[in-house]
Amino acid sequence: MYRIINIIAVIMAAVLGAILGGEYKNPLHLLGLVTIIAYAVIVDNLIREHEKKNADMESKEIDLDSKNEQLVKTKQQLNDTTLKLSQILLQTNQSGDNRMYLAVFPSTSGIISFSSPIEIHVVLNTPFDIQPAPDIKLITKERWKSIKADGNIVLPSRYANQFEYTVSSSRNRSLQNHLNKYFVYKLEIEFPKAGVFEFIIEAKSNEFISTISNNIEVA
Repeated sequence: MYRIINIIAVIMAAVLGAILGGEYKNPLHLLGLVTIIAYAVIVDNLIREHEKKNADMESKEIDLDSKNEQLVKTKQQLNDTTLKLSQILLQTNQSGDNRMYLAVFPSTSGIISFSSPIEIHVVLNTPFDIQPAPDIKLITKERWKSIKADGNIVLPSRYANQFEYTVSSSRNRSLQNHLNKYFVYKLEIEFPKAGVFEFIIEAKSNEFISTISNNIEVA
């Protein structure tokens, strides 16, 4: 719009100059006309640059709004996932008075795929100090593709149509021990196919025992 107004103004100035007796054969009058045209070109470029900046700014604002929308959705998904994990994966124990408390957390909040390994955190909380840290045992109904601790494959033992994977705390360098009461074990697990995989996790020490069972849905 501003560019059209600028062009019209230049044409009117040239015509008005002629009407008022301008002789464009006269070098002075011709210089004036050239100056007006040069001014029009400069103003046109400035207007074009200004319009481009405005368009870029509008594009960035639209992109920012889109990112903010996505951020809100992501936060909501994380909140929903956290709630789902606390409802489904966090479980009380199934044994005795001297109980430890176990929880299992996948490292991903999205879909668990059998095509790539995932990291599982097994969290153990005890009411009293425990030395040394308990070993944990993962029991499955079918053999999983691989279970690793510290990058080393944990081989299963088979008992009564079940597979038992024992992770020794003394050989687990990635085991996190806080005040001998709070322990975090990290396992890298890969599944052989899509489906629902049931499991039991046991943690035992001389005074305590804890067992939880759940399943992991793999796509």
